[in-house]
Amino acid sequence: YDPEQCPPPTKADVDLEFGGNTAALTEAYRLEIERIDDLLGCCSRTLCSKFDINGTCSIADLPYNYTGVNWEGMYSGPLSIAAHFAETFLLQASSGLRFAW
Repeated sequence: YDPEQCPPPTKADVDLEFGGNTAALTEAYRLEIERIDDLLGCCSRTLCSKFDINGTCSIADLPYNYTGVNWEGMYSGPLSIAAHFAETFLLQASSGLRFAW
């Protein structure tokens, strides 16, 4: 793969896929994000303070950040965080390991 010959999409290109409204992404998957949040007991004051959020916060409160990394969904934020843990729980369950619930 040569990024100069085949550059990744820009933030504007990616935003066209969903209208650029990251808050709408969170709202569309709020129940699922909250379920993961409840299982994890997220989030600590330390984590929240890294995003200039005073006190405690939830995964849904964390900001989105365009990363341009296609295998990570192009954005980091509530949806990708919840998806990471959901995938981990699924792999644990399907492997016969003890999982989150």
